[in-house]
Amino acid sequence: MLGRMGPGGPTGVSAGELATYTFLFTDVEGSTRRWTADPDGMPAMLAAHDRVLRDAVEGHTGRVFKHTGDGICAVFGSASDAVLAAVEGQRKLELPVRMAVHTGEAIRGDDDFFGIALSRCARLMEVGHGGQVLLSASSAPALDHPQEGIEVRDLGEQRLRDLGDPEHIFQVVAPGLAEEFPRLNSLDVVRHNLPVLRSSFIGRDVELIELCERIGRGQLVTLTGIGGSGKTRLALEAAARLAERFPNGVFFVDLAVVSDSDLVGQALASALDLHLVDTSSGTLAAYLAGRRVLVLLDNCEHVLDACAELTDRLLGRCPALYVLATSREALGVDGEEVFRVPSLRADTDAVRLFVDRARAVGGQGFDREDEEVVAEICRRLDGIPLAIELAAARTTHLAPSQILERLSDRFRLLTGGRRRVQRQQTLSAAIEWSHGLLSDAERRLFGQLAVFRGSFSLLAVEGICNREALDQLGSLVEKSLVNIVPAQAAPRYRLLETVRLYAEDRLVASGEAECLRSAHRDWFLSWLEAIPIGQLVGIGSGDRVYEVEPEADNVTAALDWSLEEKRLDLVARAASRMVGFWWAYVHVGEMGTWWRVLRERLTELPPAARPLALVVGIQYVTATGDFEAMQELSSELLAVAAPGSWAAAYAWAIQALYWTYGDPERGRRSIEEGRASANAAGVAEFERTAMMQAANLLTGDAAQDEELGVRELLETLYEAIPETPPGPAFVVLGIFAALGDTRRASGLISRVPARTPINRFQRELVAVITALADHELGVASEHLQALVTMVREYAIPLGEVSCLIGFASVAAAAGDHQRASRHLATVRQTAPFPFRTPVEVLVYRRTVRSVRDSLDPETAQRCRTVGAATPISQAIDKELVRLQLVRATEKQPART
Repeated sequence: MLGRMGPGGPTGVSAGELATYTFLFTDVEGSTRRWTADPDGMPAMLAAHDRVLRDAVEGHTGRVFKHTGDGICAVFGSASDAVLAAVEGQRKLELPVRMAVHTGEAIRGDDDFFGIALSRCARLMEVGHGGQVLLSASSAPALDHPQEGIEVRDLGEQRLRDLGDPEHIFQVVAPGLAEEFPRLNSLDVVRHNLPVLRSSFIGRDVELIELCERIGRGQLVTLTGIGGSGKTRLALEAAARLAERFPNGVFFVDLAVVSDSDLVGQALASALDLHLVDTSSGTLAAYLAGRRVLVLLDNCEHVLDACAELTDRLLGRCPALYVLATSREALGVDGEEVFRVPSLRADTDAVRLFVDRARAVGGQGFDREDEEVVAEICRRLDGIPLAIELAAARTTHLAPSQILERLSDRFRLLTGGRRRVQRQQTLSAAIEWSHGLLSDAERRLFGQLAVFRGSFSLLAVEGICNREALDQLGSLVEKSLVNIVPAQAAPRYRLLETVRLYAEDRLVASGEAECLRSAHRDWFLSWLEAIPIGQLVGIGSGDRVYEVEPEADNVTAALDWSLEEKRLDLVARAASRMVGFWWAYVHVGEMGTWWRVLRERLTELPPAARPLALVVGIQYVTATGDFEAMQELSSELLAVAAPGSWAAAYAWAIQALYWTYGDPERGRRSIEEGRASANAAGVAEFERTAMMQAANLLTGDAAQDEELGVRELLETLYEAIPETPPGPAFVVLGIFAALGDTRRASGLISRVPARTPINRFQRELVAVITALADHELGVASEHLQALVTMVREYAIPLGEVSCLIGFASVAAAAGDHQRASRHLATVRQTAPFPFRTPVEVLVYRRTVRSVRDSLDPETAQRCRTVGAATPISQAIDKELVRLQLVRATEKQPART
């Protein structure tokens, strides 16, 4: 018997460790029927049911850790405590509740438990009846010495619905409990030939429920998916769950070993245990007619036509027959429902599968540092169960980190044991099985698709691979080698990375790889250059930058190939058109990588490419806050760019961004040069970008500002907001909010979409400034907290500077000028030239004036010293803690 425990688990066992527990699972028998019959009374009955069970569990040192609809899951330190709680509950319950107690190893994770023991307990409960308490063989010894009149009755070995070995089951017999029940609802009740599986079924809860529902709706459901995706395992689990619905039997037909289409009927007859000379569809239909049977046809793809023909004929003559099929592609029979089996979720079920299979083979132990490595392995393997199982098998002699390092050569690493089915001995063989079923044209296109990265469009396939690719691509989708990625406008396509690597091997072997990579690069460069530059590049984001997002991986592949071919001119052309995307989606590191590549060979670039390379550099140093370099590079660009080019217009806008801060006269000239250059280049977006810097020229004197024309420029920008890309639009709205015109700022903000991380950052910043202008300091603080979360989630460069300027402004508005002064000093120390937009300039300058007029020189100096020595992240963390304390204080009840 196990040692006793308190509500948290066995003494000394921490979350995440494998330990032994006893579980009690309960479920109300026939709950669906009861809800239908008495929908008004069931809530009260279930509430009473929950109270009885919770009291019984907690009264015997257990803990309820989960509710499952009409039942509970509880954990105990000993089987005897669990049985005592079950008996007490059964005596007091009014509803018919089936219960099961099982002892086994599990992993505790926060408020839940994971492991085979829980699945075993659930399966044990499912075979019982209302009022019955069942025990597994692992829990029964706890009652060797009867207590309180409680005994056990041996019910023998029974097959549970997990398709594993039979379980020796016992029934609890105690005063006040019913003793006689119908036969257990185990697999032994139903005629079947389902194979015994030595491994547990992991995850797939949602898919399993949906699959069982589909089988009830239609006579034929076909599971499709790539080799190794778990179609057979899912189908077997569903068949076991549905067995009680088919009193005449559930039959598994393994077609993997059938090499001749003429033998499909014989395989079905053998599974039905029929000794027939004639195995035609007519003879089989005569036997199956009138019988309620479920047939599982496994691995139909290589005998697809024969399976389709036989299934069609049988279903037409046998209304009580149901067929569950697994295949790389659908059978194509009328009335067929296709169920595409997805990959396992990489961060949950896939990790559980890896850990389970690793322990099964005696793999090395895991610690918390391995968790993220295992999750990354599962992500790299696309959540394909076969690949994960093969990787887990390597843990007998490799650590997870070593497996991850070797995944680049995954087809050699991931090989199976001698007893695995021949076609799935290796990951490569599983895909080879599908590849061998393709036509020559389909094989060629399949290999060519390896040139794409991420998802791709039909238009790109037709432009790069084959103008007549539509039918072949559709066939590859049907054969589960290509996945469809739903999109708003038109579907996109994707190869799982594991499949893509296999296809790449085929492409290289064909000798087409280099030619196709060049065609891929040229197509995507032409596609990028066909989009108006103003809608891609800016100090915000263009209104067509969203179109780049789904193709970003392909553009990166095109850049890589250009670099490999030493075509830096093409690198400059493509990268210059990606800077808007890289900034809008905060891929600043990638932008920096390509700028460093170009900077090293800047003088070797052709004259037409040099300005484009400098555009990449300018955007990178602007994003990272190196404003001196920004000014130097933009000046260099203006020296080499054609006056009427878009690159020159872009550089003038950057000059305006720089000079309006410290040299108003030069700033005004830069704005005008920028507007003229943008007009000459036909890029209205850069004209707006230059005009936005006019906010930095505001003096606060209405007459002087009107004479300078600043207000007029801002009004022009405001009127154009409905047609303005989101980035510049949010800047303009922020300017008006900072100037105190919150009515107009609030009136338009909801009409500006925020679809990129930077857009969402800009919108939240406008909300902060609007709340500050309206002196709603609590609201501003809430928005600042959200802004900090966003900045840290996306690692937005200099984003913390914007946040701390906001916190400084809140402090100044609240009268805490010393705290505001410390924050401003931290900002200056972090980024001496810290502003990307006029919005931050306006808020910063206003806060500086407020603090300067409110502190004596000695106090101000002390605050500046402390602030300059405080790291910006630490200053923000203190603000977040302060906000939590304020909220906690506000929630405290008033003392009398």
